[in-house]
Amino acid sequence: MLGKIGPGQKRLLLRLAAFAVLYLLVVPLAMAAAATLLDKKVSFTLNFDRSAVFLLLLLGFFVLKNRGRLLGLEHKPPAQWEPFLFGAFSAVAFSWYFLLRYFMPGNFVLQNFGTVVLASYGAYLLASVALWLAVFGIDFTAGFAGMFTRELVLSLVTAAFFVEFSLALQYGWKLFSNTVTALVYHLLSAAVPGAVMALSACCAPMVGVGSFRVLIGEACSGIDSLSLFTLLFVGIMAYDWKVIDKKRALLAFVPGLVGIWFANIFRVSALVLIGAFVSPGLAVGLFHENAGWIFFVIYCTAFWYFAYPFVRARGGGGNAAQKRKIKNK
Repeated sequence: MLGKIGPGQKRLLLRLAAFAVLYLLVVPLAMAAAATLLDKKVSFTLNFDRSAVFLLLLLGFFVLKNRGRLLGLEHKPPAQWEPFLFGAFSAVAFSWYFLLRYFMPGNFVLQNFGTVVLASYGAYLLASVALWLAVFGIDFTAGFAGMFTRELVLSLVTAAFFVEFSLALQYGWKLFSNTVTALVYHLLSAAVPGAVMALSACCAPMVGVGSFRVLIGEACSGIDSLSLFTLLFVGIMAYDWKVIDKKRALLAFVPGLVGIWFANIFRVSALVLIGAFVSPGLAVGLFHENAGWIFFVIYCTAFWYFAYPFVRARGGGGNAAQKRKIKNK
């Protein structure tokens, strides 16, 4: 397969891979390592971990949908000065974002939250664009934007929707956490003796069994799974828009969202049971770090296995639609 691809196309694939590794792996790990080295904690949360997963999924949908046109592009290397200039600008912008997120005093953030958030998003966006230009160059980017104008606009609209939806959920994480805590408590009470809980209006609530108790913070509130499920749903709708029954898609979305919510509740319940009856270290370590994405992948795979035939319009894809038009003529 790769033998049939020209040198320019191979360069394009390699640069796409390089950009994905730099943006989704190297930059986040470098920031995490610097924060650990400097013993710094975030001053405020902006959901950039979820944004990285969002971008990865969006990039996957884009490449799948446009793989033929992408492989048809002949990519020339950027000018020699572009990687150095745009790479340096990207490093400065990422550093500015890092300073805003890790060095801002808590009181200043609270008093100027909107300004700090906008400045942080602006720095991150400028750094991302500069990194893209450092990898691909100006000429290719201009041609790419001209060829994929419609797809880029759709991606920006999807990105804006995801960010706003995530932020809206983030502001209500305490309500979500308290709801999760109450439901987990009732589920545990029905299964084992000794379940306890403590709801809170000002900080993270608590739930547990016996002496093993955990705080249900933002990470366990279900916001991540709700945001990513919505993103995945919107992405699949955009990818197969012409063959999707829109009314059926809306009917499938609500139970799907409820289902991913309860998948998170079962995950937290399992964590508590493992901590109480198997190993506290296993529960708060390996299980807590990996169960979220495992539950998410299993649920979404099962959901779309059954939901996709339901939301797909009767008559199938574009070929069937074209046949009906010809027949009517």
